[in-house]
Amino acid sequence: MSPTKRRNVVVDFDKFTKTGARVFGGHAWGEEARRRACLDIYDQEPGVTVTVQLPVDLLAISPSFFRAMFGASIRALGQDFYRKYQFEHADSYALIQDVVQEAVADVLYGPPGLPVGQADPPFAGPATYHS
Repeated sequence: MSPTKRRNVVVDFDKFTKTGARVFGGHAWGEEARRRACLDIYDQEPGVTVTVQLPVDLLAISPSFFRAMFGASIRALGQDFYRKYQFEHADSYALIQDVVQEAVADVLYGPPGLPVGQADPPFAGPATYHS
């Protein structure tokens, strides 16, 4: 049996801008971005990692956009999402870090405010970010 080939796929958010927009929001736009980025295919391929390149002048990513684009990957991969996906931002990744962690926790464990013990296990750790 041959070893799994390793490769990295780059998803460039600049390809998902609407007339130079630097705010990514809305469920429908997130679903369209997921489809255009072929994330369902990459999630199924062993040995593939995905580097998500964020625009230098990014202003915001809404949780609804992020969950629509990456929610299926988070559900399919669980905590392995952090091994499969890395996020790069030339200036600062702090802008996206909270959105990523909150969205992963919401998808895996449910939204905040649920009674303790109901879909509220401890969070396993931060994503890998590169600046």
